[in-house]
Amino acid sequence: MSKVDVLSHKEDSQKETSDQILLVEDSRMMGNLVRKALGLAGYEVILIRSGLEALEKIKESEKIFKAVLLDLSMDDADGMDIIKKIRALPSEKSKTLVVAATGNYHEYEANVFREAGFNGYILKPFDCGVLLEALEELFESQADWIGLITE
Repeated sequence: MSKVDVLSHKEDSQKETSDQILLVEDSRMMGNLVRKALGLAGYEVILIRSGLEALEKIKESEKIFKAVLLDLSMDDADGMDIIKKIRALPSEKSKTLVVAATGNYHEYEANVFREAGFNGYILKPFDCGVLLEALEELFESQADWIGLITE
């Protein structure tokens, strides 16, 4: 069984940045829920259930993902390690917008997310509508930090 699922609702663009959102989530239920919400909002969503596979997908992709929503706690990789590897890439891909998703917020100080290189973070479980609004704000403002995503 493949760890990669795709839900497509948009045509591929000719820009350097694609309209694809890479969703890295090892929980099948959470991944499917968020993928569906983002897909219904018009985004092409690539769901990968492995942090290491996600890193390879980012490296191999012809275009830069519009955003990456990265689970911090996966069986095969720690999201904090993955973000460091993304930021160390020798290309424009190192500037990809990455939002951390965690259910273990108590393990982290708020400033750790920004220092690690994330553009924002959201606590699980979360409202998909709130996530969508925050992502739109991030895309429109092109800010490098939006902090905690809440209602």
